[in-house]
Amino acid sequence: MIQSRPNTNVRIRSQQQRMPARQDDAPGSPQSFPVEKLNCFGLSQVGRTSLPLCLGDVLAIGASVACLHALGSFWFASEVVVLGRCAVSVFVVAPLAFAIFELYPGVGLRRSAEIRKAAGATGLLTLLWGTIGANQSANIGIVGLALVGWPGFFLMVVTMRFWIRAICCRFSWWGIRLLVFGGEETGHRLYQYYRSRPQLGLRAVQIIDDWSSAANEPRPVPKIPLKQLQNEFRAKLAVITSPNTEISVSATAAYANVFPYVVVVSGLKRIPLSVSQTIDCNGLSAVVIKNRQLLPWNGIVKLLIDKALVAIGSVFFLPLIALIMLFVKTTSKGPVFYRQLRIGKNGNSFWAWKFRTMCSNADEVLESHLEKDPELRSEWNRDHKLRNDPRITTVGKFLRESSLDELPQIWNVWRGQMSLIGPRPIVEAEIVKYGDCFKLYSRVTPGITGLWQVSGRNNTTYDERVNLDAQYVLNWSLWLDLSILIRTVRVVILRDGAC
Repeated sequence: MIQSRPNTNVRIRSQQQRMPARQDDAPGSPQSFPVEKLNCFGLSQVGRTSLPLCLGDVLAIGASVACLHALGSFWFASEVVVLGRCAVSVFVVAPLAFAIFELYPGVGLRRSAEIRKAAGATGLLTLLWGTIGANQSANIGIVGLALVGWPGFFLMVVTMRFWIRAICCRFSWWGIRLLVFGGEETGHRLYQYYRSRPQLGLRAVQIIDDWSSAANEPRPVPKIPLKQLQNEFRAKLAVITSPNTEISVSATAAYANVFPYVVVVSGLKRIPLSVSQTIDCNGLSAVVIKNRQLLPWNGIVKLLIDKALVAIGSVFFLPLIALIMLFVKTTSKGPVFYRQLRIGKNGNSFWAWKFRTMCSNADEVLESHLEKDPELRSEWNRDHKLRNDPRITTVGKFLRESSLDELPQIWNVWRGQMSLIGPRPIVEAEIVKYGDCFKLYSRVTPGITGLWQVSGRNNTTYDERVNLDAQYVLNWSLWLDLSILIRTVRVVILRDGAC
């Protein structure tokens, strides 16, 4: 413990006992990341983090071009040949386009933000590709043919980036190392957040506790020289937490003079991250928050997208629904469908439809088990769910694990009572558990899938579910919806967090 100023302690906190970590990723000492691993490839942290993503982007674009060439050669042979010749220029320009959209090194990006930036970068490349081809062949139709390939560009790049992050985050040489300054609750939560999400590309290696015991004092600069801390931990990014006080200009400048990247975090919660912007008010910093949920145009677009996707997907869903109906009917007694009164937008009630996954006398079976097992009753009172529910049938268990039991809710989506993406609809008894967040919940249309379902689902607590619903409402955008839709496919396939 080093005394830095009156009533101020500087402590370097090891987190090995707070959160288990791999041996090569332990934050307890600067030797946790061997120097030879840190200096592999002879590149800086930014270079090592950017290189796999860059190679993945080029590979994804190459695969998309090859697919378009193979499919288009049957109908547009000459145009495809021209585009094929122009593809080399796209590969050369691709890293620059992705760099313009700040996708390198791309650390700390929210999934929806990365999808939005990838859409812009691939759109720019596609337009450039078609324009070069049109100039070479004097055929403006080539631009249209190139634009047809944009969805393939986009989806291939997003998928490739997901897998690159999932693979590279397992290696200690990938990612930007950061120090968290502040050992209070906010600092510990941020540290654990980054440690549990290495795919973000941010490697939290240590907490530096420089917090003053007096809550009203500004956050000081640690007694240990910042340059020494940066060199010791090979850190390029400083996260400064300030939950209940201010950070002086001189202190902020001191961090910025040493660390290439500095992030100042306040203790405010549930702030819309993706819908805010800064504005200069006569030299004072302010935040302008746009609540996209209150803009009527966005609601209309979301409704039209829901109906369009349901109409297109019905070609596949209707035969599947008929098959599931047959299995449910022939394997257990009772109706095929189950309906329950749920709370929707503006607090209005509606009947939500699902396939029946429980036995016909479910209420009696539940009450009987709750009376016999106090722990089971406690779980039911806490989460309004049971991990091992005795009421669920064999077919019902499969339907729940695969989320196919919710397919009938596409009827609710078609009627406008639900959306494809949004908070899960709740029952009236759950309103009290949402507390003040119920006002946020009731602003939007509940969805079949949402941020909670792709963030752990039944592996999360009810409070975490409420917070995730609040995050979704405050940060809603079409890009966030697209991100959740893509992640839902993975969750359904892997049955991640299914009950």
